[in-house]
Amino acid sequence: MKIISRKSYLIYNFDYFLDAGLVLDGTEVKSIRKSSPSLGSSFCFLQHGEVFLRDLNLSNAKNPDRDRKLLLHKKEIKKLIGFCLGKSKIIVPVEFYDQRGWFKIKIGIGERLKKYDVREKIKARDCRREERRVL
Repeated sequence: MKIISRKSYLIYNFDYFLDAGLVLDGTEVKSIRKSSPSLGSSFCFLQHGEVFLRDLNLSNAKNPDRDRKLLLHKKEIKKLIGFCLGKSKIIVPVEFYDQRGWFKIKIGIGERLKKYDVREKIKARDCRREERRVL
């Protein structure tokens, strides 16, 4: 099982990626296995030296709106703080996957693109697609 947020790759320009574990309840694990979660508008934030994930949409969980703690090493958290401190960087979940029974999340650290940059990115993607179709 692998869920990719294609929209986040389009809207953000990522500088760095990290893989993190999730702290989940038993009912949340069951709901993830029954139906896939949605990364739609979810984001990560730093609080008291820990990283949390907000707005991960789990359909059948008891408390679907709660913040979930991400499991990272201290060095990785310090690296995140260094990237985000005093800059306009944002931490966004990019992929959600299952690794040998453990649910992991890939987070990206980057900047939000301007609307005209997003349009240029879409145009470039469409041009590449057209070139491949012609060849």
